[in-house]
Amino acid sequence: MSIQQLRKFVHTEAEKLSKTAFEQPDAVNDEQVERLERLAHIVTLSEKTGPKIKPKRWPTIVIMAATTLVVSALLFFRVPTTDVELDLTLSEVQFRLSKEAPVTNVTVLTALGISELKEIRLPRSRGQSAQTYQAADYQDIGSALRVSTVNAGNAQSTLTLTTLLLPAGTLVKLSRTEISHQYRLLLAFPELPTRPVELSVKGRIHLAPSGAPAAEYQFSIPGMIQLFPASNQLTLDLTLPEQTATEFLPNLPAKQLHFVRFDQFMGTTDTLIREVSTILSGKLYLTELNNKEYALRTSERLQFATSFGSTRSLALQDDEIHLQFHGTASGMTTGWEENRQNLMPNWLEWVAARPGLMLLWSQTVSLSLLLLGIWRWWKTTG
Repeated sequence: MSIQQLRKFVHTEAEKLSKTAFEQPDAVNDEQVERLERLAHIVTLSEKTGPKIKPKRWPTIVIMAATTLVVSALLFFRVPTTDVELDLTLSEVQFRLSKEAPVTNVTVLTALGISELKEIRLPRSRGQSAQTYQAADYQDIGSALRVSTVNAGNAQSTLTLTTLLLPAGTLVKLSRTEISHQYRLLLAFPELPTRPVELSVKGRIHLAPSGAPAAEYQFSIPGMIQLFPASNQLTLDLTLPEQTATEFLPNLPAKQLHFVRFDQFMGTTDTLIREVSTILSGKLYLTELNNKEYALRTSERLQFATSFGSTRSLALQDDEIHLQFHGTASGMTTGWEENRQNLMPNWLEWVAARPGLMLLWSQTVSLSLLLLGIWRWWKTTG
């Protein structure tokens, strides 16, 4: 019989003897009491002289090591993707459409330069019938074209770029040029487009095609100039009226955002190519971390491994490009090669930003400790 069993036996017999003494005082004799006292003395003596049971320390060590390992993993490992909000002022931006979408609405221009054309269709004008120019037939007459308004006196001419409906996968690159109020829009289509670029014209319009003399046309009523691309890449130089802002359509489905341009310097013996950030100013918000904010400085590089979402707004104003974007990103870094900083949240930040999850974990740990304490108490007293 072990000491625990003997202690339990003494306790049981003492309760029986107490009950008997309460109900029948004369039924309890000294011999029974002495017997219990001897047994109780044996239990006490055994506990005092027996080897002391050392508490097991390895469970505590294992729990501490596991806790340290979990916290370290949460601190050093980062979430694969995160939600971001961008509010940037740029000199250039590039993205790819994730699905077919109209990019622009009606855009009022003072001039438009366009290259890589195979066909130009002009509407009827004063003194001239409708005309069609083929690049192959007129010695590259249609390879490039510049269209501009001519305003004289009270007569106002209008030049309007109609809606650009672009297919999925189209690369859109928008940048400012060295000319005030002029922006360059480069479109790289996944395949040769069949839909023309259309210009609505009215009044006196100056046309200067490459390979042919420039001419002035008078459109008494609004007409439509149709420009058919010759390749899957099209470049448009958009000159806007002064003191006006032009906005692209909102909610453009955009992916693969880039805010870098490549400057090329020609030397006598070699060519130097340098990457330059196109960010002028802006802010980055990590929405999953309660909109944690990062301020971006001029020429500070911001790079994504992947990005997918939509534009809230894309506007051209004061020789700057203003972009607001919402979406998901991965591999988000800032800075240059030697000083690059990873902006992806770690799992500890991700968990800390969720009070409900933190409350669940804390309550689970508290309940586990409570049950462990009850079990150890029951084991000790039992």
